[in-house]
Amino acid sequence: METPGLAAEARPEQVSARVRLRLLVREDGAVGRVEIAVPSGRPELDAAAAAAAALWRFLPARRDGAPITSVVLIWVAFVSAP
Repeated sequence: METPGLAAEARPEQVSARVRLRLLVREDGAVGRVEIAVPSGRPELDAAAAAAAALWRFLPARRDGAPITSVVLIWVAFVSAP
């Protein structure tokens, strides 16, 4: 069985933690705010996921052709090496 949000090659027994992030994506595609929506139970991994996500860039959502600020929910999985 495949776990949603994981690469096909990652097996559930390899997942060491999952954290769900709520990102505010600004009109320019930059991340304006990162919140932990569902913690992994491992604060150091939650912090690492949030720090990485703060650097991500997105194609912004659009309304009537113009870019708008939006909220995105994303799962981040930490997978142990085989």
